[in-house]
Amino acid sequence: MDVLRALILRLSVDIHHVIEAAGIVVLGLVFYSYARRWLDTHGRIDPRLRALVTGAIFGVLTIALMISRIEVGPGAFVDARALPIALITLVEGGSAGLVAALVACAYRISLGGVTPRRFGRLGIHHVDEEPREAAGADHADEQER
Repeated sequence: MDVLRALILRLSVDIHHVIEAAGIVVLGLVFYSYARRWLDTHGRIDPRLRALVTGAIFGVLTIALMISRIEVGPGAFVDARALPIALITLVEGGSAGLVAALVACAYRISLGGVTPRRFGRLGIHHVDEEPREAAGADHADEQER
C-alpha cells in the first residue's frame, strides 16, 4: 500500500479523478448487466439493432470518460476512453465496438479533432513550426541524406 501511495504522490494524481473514472466504468457495467437481461427476456431482437443500441450507450460512456480525465502531472492528462470500447467489443462483438468507437470519434472531431501538432508531441508525426523555403528545403533534404 505504501508503494502505491508513493507512486500516486510522485505522479501527483488526484485520487478523486481515478475514483470518478472507475465509477463511470462500473456504472456502464451495471447498466449493461441489466440491459442484457432485459434484451434477452423481451424476445429476439435484431442483432444489428442490439449492436447499435449497446454500442451507442458505451460510446456515451466513452465520452464521459474522455471528459473526466485523470491528471497525472502538471498539464499531463490520461483518460480511459479505450476501456468501454474494449469491453463492449469483447461481450457484444465488433459491430457494437465499432459503433462505440464511432460515437467517441464523432465527439473528438467535434472538439477540433487531432491536429498534426498534437501528433508531433506523441512522436507519431512531425510538422515544422515554420515552412521552409523551396530552395532551402531541397538543400536541407540533401544534407540529411
